[in-house]
Amino acid sequence: LRGGVGFSMRVTKDIKAAVGYDRAGVKVRSTLEGLRSTSKVDEDRPFGIGQASLIGRLGRHLEWGADGRAWRSQSEEFYFWSISAGPTQGPLSGTGKRLDRDEKGTSLRTRVRWLNGPLELGAAFGTRFRRAIVTPWYPQGAGDPSGFNGFLGEIGSRLGADTLMLPERVTHSQIEERSYEFSGGGTWQLPGRRGVLGAEVHRSRGRSGQLAIGGGPEPTGWEIRAGGEYRCNATFLARAGWNYGVRDRDDLTADDAYRSAIATTGFGYQPAGSRCSVDLGYAHEWVRADFVDLARSRGSHQHLALQMRWQF
Repeated sequence: LRGGVGFSMRVTKDIKAAVGYDRAGVKVRSTLEGLRSTSKVDEDRPFGIGQASLIGRLGRHLEWGADGRAWRSQSEEFYFWSISAGPTQGPLSGTGKRLDRDEKGTSLRTRVRWLNGPLELGAAFGTRFRRAIVTPWYPQGAGDPSGFNGFLGEIGSRLGADTLMLPERVTHSQIEERSYEFSGGGTWQLPGRRGVLGAEVHRSRGRSGQLAIGGGPEPTGWEIRAGGEYRCNATFLARAGWNYGVRDRDDLTADDAYRSAIATTGFGYQPAGSRCSVDLGYAHEWVRADFVDLARSRGSHQHLALQMRWQF
């Protein structure tokens, strides 16, 4: 469940600004039922999200925009755990607080566009950061709920119980993720507004790391996209496109990069004088290894999308 408020205003003749704040509530409920055990995890994870945006124009042809967001969440996770201790023993059960979680992140998106007649050129840059810290809970006093790690220590040393397969203890961990992406492209309107041709390039890179393990993975990739749309008559649009790129799952390791080529086709239909329209798109993707692979690994994916729109 999410709700928010926002406010915008014109700063100058050519610049508009906006700010907003959202509050989102996420509930996590996990249950695992086994033959001899039951475990449950409950967590209410609220998010506070702030946003600030600027859009503007320079002269007659140049438009620009920037959007920044920051969010944070602090939550507690609680557990219930019960397992049979053997035919003559009472069940091993416990409930209490399992861990504290602290997450925060930021994102920034910027775009610039230059327009001159049928020609349009654009570029964009985006970056994202996320950090999550998990801290195991240990009771601080007599009134505090018992901790999960302490509960595991108690049942692990209980006499007369069967051999148990216990879950892992909660350990302190910190995960950081950073990524950025550049893109640029252009379009050309065909004479008489009969259609449009376009092409763009994308370059992305990410990095993640854990405090106890180290850095990695670092995914990277680039793509070249091109396509066009042609108006066959007043009601029918035909579309086709091509995409080619390389995606490396981890730049720190070898033999995990793959090349992909995607062919797309589709159409748009809107009867004359109607407020309803239909768009259909189909994509076929071919994937192969971008390294010496004796097995010649390859694959394919197919995607079909249908959109029906009614303007009122």
